[in-house]
Amino acid sequence: MKTIEPDHAAELHEDGEPGATAGPWTLAGTQHIRQSRWHDIYWLVVRDEAGEHWGLEYREGLTESQESERPWDDAEEPLALTRLYPHEVTRVEYRTTPPDGTP
Repeated sequence: MKTIEPDHAAELHEDGEPGATAGPWTLAGTQHIRQSRWHDIYWLVVRDEAGEHWGLEYREGLTESQESERPWDDAEEPLALTRLYPHEVTRVEYRTTPPDGTP
């Protein structure tokens, strides 16, 4: 198990750009995991110096009445990370114009 300092997690989340660094961590990105009634739930995905990927789950409120739950906001101790493994996924999108761009 690996851990991340709360200030490193906060810095990477605030920067938001893949490739940003804080301490020994590089931000790989964020990934939407699922949605509950009141929150979108994400992974903050970071890469360590060995190239392994790790995640920290956090929640963003869907309305102004819901609080976001970011574990780094109130933490004083390092936060436990979950080991993640990259998988390439092909996705199909549907649009109103044909693929060649003609109307």
